[in-house]
Amino acid sequence: MLNRDRLGDFSVPAADGKDFIDVETAKNLHGVYLYLTIAGTAATRAEIIAQLGQVRVYEGGVLIMDLTATQILDTYKFYNDKTGAFVVAGVLPLRFTPFMLPLSENTQQYSLGMLSDTDPGKRNTFRIELNMGNPVTIDACEVYIETDDFPSRTIGIHTRWLRYGSTWAAASRQCLDKLPKESNCLAAYAYHVVNAQIVSRISLKVNDVVRINDQPNAFLLHKLNEAGRTPQTGYTHLDFSLANDPRAFLDLTALVNQYLDLTWAVAPTAFEVILQKLFIGLN
Repeated sequence: MLNRDRLGDFSVPAADGKDFIDVETAKNLHGVYLYLTIAGTAATRAEIIAQLGQVRVYEGGVLIMDLTATQILDTYKFYNDKTGAFVVAGVLPLRFTPFMLPLSENTQQYSLGMLSDTDPGKRNTFRIELNMGNPVTIDACEVYIETDDFPSRTIGIHTRWLRYGSTWAAASRQCLDKLPKESNCLAAYAYHVVNAQIVSRISLKVNDVVRINDQPNAFLLHKLNEAGRTPQTGYTHLDFSLANDPRAFLDLTALVNQYLDLTWAVAPTAFEVILQKLFIGLN
C-alpha cells in the first residue's frame, strides 16, 4: 500500500526567484505532490505554468529531475490520459516511480530510497528547487509525499528526468550523437522531443545495433495508441516501455555510442529532449 502524508505548507514567497522545499523522510519515496491554490481555490494549469518555471529536484545533492512545470504536466497526461483527458486542478505531480508499473514486491525497487549510500544510518537530503514567476499570485502550497511500507533502503535503482538541448536550422535529417553517457545509467524508458515542429521519421542505433530503423511518426503514434499512451501537442514521443514491463526498457549499460536520427519536415531551431532514464546509485 502507498501512504500519502501531508508534510505541511510551503511558505510561498511574495517575489519571484528561486525557492526551496526540503523533504525529510526515511521511507521509500514514490512521489511528491504540490497542491497550489490562489485565494483558497485550486490553481489552474495555466496559472501553475505561469507561476512555476523550472523545477529541479536533488537527492543527496545529485540532480534527479530537471523539467519545466509545463513538461511535468504534459508527461503526466501522456501516461495517464488513456481513460479520458484529465483537467489539472491545483496539483503538480513530481513522480519518481515509472507511471506504467503497478506497485508490487518486484517494482517497489524503483522508488527513491532515502538512506545514505555511504552511511545507511543517515538519510540523504532531498530538496525541490522552484523558480517562481513574477508576479507571484499563488499564495498557498501544501506538500504531500507518497511512500510505501517496505523496509527503508538506499537509493538503488531510480528514475531521473533530465533534459538535453540542441539546435537545428534546416528541414532535414539530424543526428544526435552526443546524448549524455553516464557510467551508472542502466536503461531508458522514454525520450520526449519537445518542439512545435513534429519529427517526421526517427532512427535509433545503440552500441552499433539498430533499435529503430527509419520509422515514420505515424507508426510511432500507432504503437503509442496500442500501449494506452496519449501523445501531447508539441512533442514527439519515443517510448521504450510500450510493453509496460521493465524488461522492455532500452538497455544502456556499457554504453559506447548512441545515435538518434530525427528527420524534420520544418526546421525546429532550438529544442529539447526529455530523457527518462534508470540509474543505480548517486554517482
